[in-house]
Amino acid sequence: MRRRRFLAGSLAATALPFLIACGPRTPSNRTIASTAAPPSPTALPRIPTAFADTGALPGTDFMPESFTWLRGRYLVGCGGNSWWYGNPQSGEYRYFTAVGPEAESMELVVMNSAEDFYALQEQLGPANVLTDEIMVVDAESRYGYIVTTTVRAGTVPESTWQAHVLKVDLEAATVRQCLALDVEADVDTAIGNWAMALNAAGTRLSLASGNLSGACHIWAVDTASMQITLKDPHHLGNDEFHQISGDAVVTGTSDSGGAAEGSYPPYIVYSLETGNMVSQENNLDTYLLGSWLYWLETAYDAWRIMDVTIGEEVTLTDQPPVGAPDARPKVWETGGYSVVHTDSALDVRPLGSPTAALSLSADAGDTIPAALAVHRDVVYAAYPSAAHELQLIDLTTGEQLATARLGTEEDGIDREPQTLAVAEVGAGYFYTRGGACTFHAATDWLT
Repeated sequence: MRRRRFLAGSLAATALPFLIACGPRTPSNRTIASTAAPPSPTALPRIPTAFADTGALPGTDFMPESFTWLRGRYLVGCGGNSWWYGNPQSGEYRYFTAVGPEAESMELVVMNSAEDFYALQEQLGPANVLTDEIMVVDAESRYGYIVTTTVRAGTVPESTWQAHVLKVDLEAATVRQCLALDVEADVDTAIGNWAMALNAAGTRLSLASGNLSGACHIWAVDTASMQITLKDPHHLGNDEFHQISGDAVVTGTSDSGGAAEGSYPPYIVYSLETGNMVSQENNLDTYLLGSWLYWLETAYDAWRIMDVTIGEEVTLTDQPPVGAPDARPKVWETGGYSVVHTDSALDVRPLGSPTAALSLSADAGDTIPAALAVHRDVVYAAYPSAAHELQLIDLTTGEQLATARLGTEEDGIDREPQTLAVAEVGAGYFYTRGGACTFHAATDWLT
């Protein structure tokens, strides 16, 4: 697909950003449905253009909290003695119960009220969530994967203990398979000490311990058979966990996070296909985004990008922003795109692309979004001057499609820019720790 680079024009204090393409504009063939009905679970994904006010989740009195995420067509969350998920389109939410470690002993029960969930007693089966992600969901929103245990969070194990990886059929509300992992006693049981990710095809689930403290251990799991295909890549040793995707893992040592540029030891990137080392990076700004490794060589003010599945670098046509020594860039993946964000510049490109799809610079008079997400090749951008509004920009044409209200004028953006999430069912700000999440159900869509 041909990539274009778009720049925002200069803005007046009250003006909203409007993107133009460098060259003739291509009219968008997308139209806004004025009386759109919520799409069925089997309908093709659509692009939301209007959102309801925040509050209780649609169809329930349940309020989103700090451990809540938007995963495809579903909201997921945890708290107390279990976890839950639900579809805001249908208004149906379910919480997890288990009387044993087998899939047959697990049930996803319809949640009629928030009281149902909060009144749950401690479960006999593995119901305590181990990851901040809570659940990862494949691209079709068919299966979700969650890592749980019967061990109470924060307990210091005296011997080997078990974690359980659950494969959940989301539409059928059934736990299809359960994989038990034997875990060494040196692995902390606190929620958030584990991390997990799926590869793009949804065929490999990767798991890691040591996100907060304790030993780093790595597992790769085939999602069809729910069997372990890799445990602890070669030479993992005493390295500390840093990042994981469905294709690779980045580790380091206790000195990596605070080491000076170019100092040893570096970050080490391992393939979860082979267990072999793919790369070593001596750069603090190193990011694993799906199957792509982004790293910033600050000595040269240059970004480099590698496909970790084949170990080959991309020759960049234009460079993302590098930030400043006292203001490092924020880098994340959203909707199949990478985002490199600084206070004065922004770069949005398809993962691994040599060319930016959207490039903004304060030096050129552009306004930099305070928060941004991508859904189906459309940027949803919130700006400081109108934090309660999202500007929808088509990345394939550069055309501004719509302005959508998200919240009220009193709502500011006091969150990290990557906490905005958008899906067919709605949008909101989701972050793991430190305050309540927000969710706004979609009420209108592009067709």
